[in-house]
Amino acid sequence: MRSASRVFQKDLVRVPSYSIHHSISRLGSPHVQSWHPHHIPTSRKIASSSSRHMSLMDFFRAPPSPSKASLLALQEARQALLQAVKNRQLPRLQGAYSNLMRRKELARCYHSPDMIDELSPDDMVSILQLLSSSSRLSDHSLLKKVMEDAGTTLPPEVQIAQRGAMLQSLINTQQQRAALAYLADLDSKGVEYNPNLWAILVSGFQEIGDMEGVHQTMAHYRSSKGKRIVEPYATYLEGLFDAANSKGGTPDEEEISALLNEVESAGLEVTPLLWSKLLLGYMKCNMLEEAHRIDRLIEKEHKSDGSFSPANPENNPLWNAYIRFHRHVGSLTETQEMAKALKLHGFLPNEASISSWIQGAGSEASILELYEAERCLGVQADSASWGLLVDVALRKEPSGVDEALTVYREALKSIPPTVPLIFNLIEHLCQPTQSHRTLNPPLEIYTELVTEEQNSKSTTLSLHPLSTRLYTTLLHALGDSLSRVRRPKAGVIMSIIGDMKDRSLYLEDHDLRSLVPQLLSSVKSHEALMDMYRVIRSLNPAAFSAEVYAEVLRTAAFSSFPFPGARTIPFKLYFQIVQDMVDRGYPITMTVYQNLFQHYRGKLVVPVTHPVNSSILANIRGAHSLLRLDASVTPSSQLFNIIMDAYSRAGDFEAALSIWKNDLWSSRITDQRSISIILDSCGWHREKRLAFKIWSELRANEAKGRLSMDMKCWESWIECLCRLGCIEEAKRTVLEEMGSPQSRRQVEASNPPFANAVVVDTLLTFARGKSSAEQESLIVSIKQRLPDVYIEWTELSLRRKSKIPDALDSTRQSP
Repeated sequence: MRSASRVFQKDLVRVPSYSIHHSISRLGSPHVQSWHPHHIPTSRKIASSSSRHMSLMDFFRAPPSPSKASLLALQEARQALLQAVKNRQLPRLQGAYSNLMRRKELARCYHSPDMIDELSPDDMVSILQLLSSSSRLSDHSLLKKVMEDAGTTLPPEVQIAQRGAMLQSLINTQQQRAALAYLADLDSKGVEYNPNLWAILVSGFQEIGDMEGVHQTMAHYRSSKGKRIVEPYATYLEGLFDAANSKGGTPDEEEISALLNEVESAGLEVTPLLWSKLLLGYMKCNMLEEAHRIDRLIEKEHKSDGSFSPANPENNPLWNAYIRFHRHVGSLTETQEMAKALKLHGFLPNEASISSWIQGAGSEASILELYEAERCLGVQADSASWGLLVDVALRKEPSGVDEALTVYREALKSIPPTVPLIFNLIEHLCQPTQSHRTLNPPLEIYTELVTEEQNSKSTTLSLHPLSTRLYTTLLHALGDSLSRVRRPKAGVIMSIIGDMKDRSLYLEDHDLRSLVPQLLSSVKSHEALMDMYRVIRSLNPAAFSAEVYAEVLRTAAFSSFPFPGARTIPFKLYFQIVQDMVDRGYPITMTVYQNLFQHYRGKLVVPVTHPVNSSILANIRGAHSLLRLDASVTPSSQLFNIIMDAYSRAGDFEAALSIWKNDLWSSRITDQRSISIILDSCGWHREKRLAFKIWSELRANEAKGRLSMDMKCWESWIECLCRLGCIEEAKRTVLEEMGSPQSRRQVEASNPPFANAVVVDTLLTFARGKSSAEQESLIVSIKQRLPDVYIEWTELSLRRKSKIPDALDSTRQSP
């Protein structure tokens, strides 16, 4: 007679994976929305009576015509897009732009093109600049689509901006080689572009340390058809100095000289920008003699050529570098005198001048010197200057952190907290090396920044390029602190994530993969875990890649909470995450099910005790039902083994036996682990008749060469016999059937392996319930029949500090 399980599985029709989630909703989950291809939602407003009285005139008021409505919708879509651009809301840009294009197509059905408002050139440039600032490939793809949709009818200045945005986007998405090919192609076709793009590309290769790419870019620039400018040479020169300084060496003087000669040969003037790069480059490489030579040349050029005049604001980078160098080699007093002289020649200092002063002072910089620089230059220090002073303090040991906090508090007396001021301080305070400290200081500083933003109604925190990194630093620190004695409240994490969402900041894929396990572990229940997951996902659903979902599911499956009823995740909650993953277009893998069943199995101890664990068993059954319905997954023997073991541990032997018969044995995908699990299950559940029947089938098939059983299978069989109370049969199997090389010869492959210390240990452990005489007889038999194994077992027992039966004391002799 066929079992019900076999009939059910044979007649079962497997359905597409979306039906899994439909099945969940039918099980009554309050959170899962059901979906069906023929489901048509009914509006509550139509079904229920109206809450207001309808006047007679409402019947005569015609709705807006489709023509007018399409224009209104287009205008709203355009405003939504521009608002997202203004607030630098990159995650919303994709949807806003797609909506605008759909509305435009609809409006074209009713109106001529001249009646449809297009994006202005300024709006288009703003969109391109925002997209080009992103490092996400999806934003790069959107940039290409925007350019394709715009066509070639844009004004020349917008087309030039398009080309610059495309190059910058390629660089930001780590496609420097593609950027070089793109720029070279523009040049070969004679297309107009900004020649400063060559300098941007040189810098892009320098950022990733690709000096071969730098040289190739300069080679293309030298042979290009475009206008010659000095900026690519200046950027290249700065890279030469930085590369040498990073290695603790000096640049090749011949290469620098050849570069300067090339600039002159190209008919370009040695601009203040180039002089500033030379001066700071020699200074950073500690080539002070060369730096002094450049310093004298600058003074000479200043006196003979008005183009170097300090009174020209365009020359401020040069004279700020001049201040930095003189403070580096001179004293505070000498720098003050030099600055006064510059001001007499018309120099108009700015905030960057104070930053240059502080950089020149290096480790000698202090709060008092910053105030002196302010007084001398007549400019108030900004957050960048105070941030440099914080960095100087952080490098001092062992008082660095305390001194940096003092600098920060002093800065707040004159300026509000800003990202440049607090960024390095928070990063330092959140480092693992600061684990002896609490996270209160960085959280307090962050709170002060947010409060100031709210009071001043500023959007700086939303727009600053370091803002996202600031938030991820805090979240990583909170996640790392979970392993410390004091766990942060999940509410703190939720508050920070909510603040990110309010500012349209988002987490990238690489941050999510490392943060998700940490942050989800901060909660106290699986329901709270789901809330945390939803909040994190709401930041940037597009960044939830297949790898991120795998981390979420793994964390959800293996999280354990020390509270009653919270030790296992309900399968319905787990599959809500799976539904989100499927909706994003990622397939369900076998690992998705495997993690969940491993989680349930791990919560059940052996040997099996009664009554049955109904809570976990219900979750196992529910998840197993979904697996049966999921046509996208073909379970392996490993997955079936886990489910069979979970059923057995939960107390449902019939379900475990059904998997063995219908899914493993009949499908011939049984492996060694399957055999061990079903034998263990028979022993735990005292199924003596079934155990001997299964073992007979196994031995018969092994004799026919259909399967092979390793030592683990025989160990499971011996344990099963012992649990069933068949000690004599276990003894016969170990001593006679398995035996030793001395007692039998293993001729055929189907013969059992020789006995080892593990099976002997199992046999003697279960024999403790026998009388002393029976124990003594068993031990004597083992010593006589399996002398080598007996010695191995005694050594194993001593290593494990196992209790040797009392009968050994009177019979222990050398074999």
